[in-house]
Amino acid sequence: VVPGLADRADRLGDHHAEVALDPGERAIGKRLEPMGQLPYSCQPPTGYPDLAAAWVNPGSLVARIRFALDLVGNRIPGATMDSTPWAQVAGQGSSAERLDRLAAAVLGLRLEESTSRAILGEAKDDDDPGRLLGLILGSPDFQRR
Repeated sequence: VVPGLADRADRLGDHHAEVALDPGERAIGKRLEPMGQLPYSCQPPTGYPDLAAAWVNPGSLVARIRFALDLVGNRIPGATMDSTPWAQVAGQGSSAERLDRLAAAVLGLRLEESTSRAILGEAKDDDDPGRLLGLILGSPDFQRR
């Protein structure tokens, strides 16, 4: 469990974000495996390490971003997410303004400058708020304490 993740999940709930999961669908587990933290698969009784060195690497970061983008884009069989509330949170304005509002809603703080630059480098002013949300959810800032 990542410390602070429950607080972030509560923030998602504050904006009526729901992810519906089909318990019979195995696509979620197949998508989590490359990220190195398949549920119920850690052998030590202490669970997965909560230190960044154990799970931050380029391969898992790419897998997390792809997973987050596919999740908010409803491209994972058995999981659906309504991104309508996030369009309301993002509001109008430039990608930078919308990104700041989404990050504040999800993380409760601003993104690191390097993360913000990286996301904005991929964004367009007409970018879908769901895509911005996916980039936030896949970012190292979401994983931090």
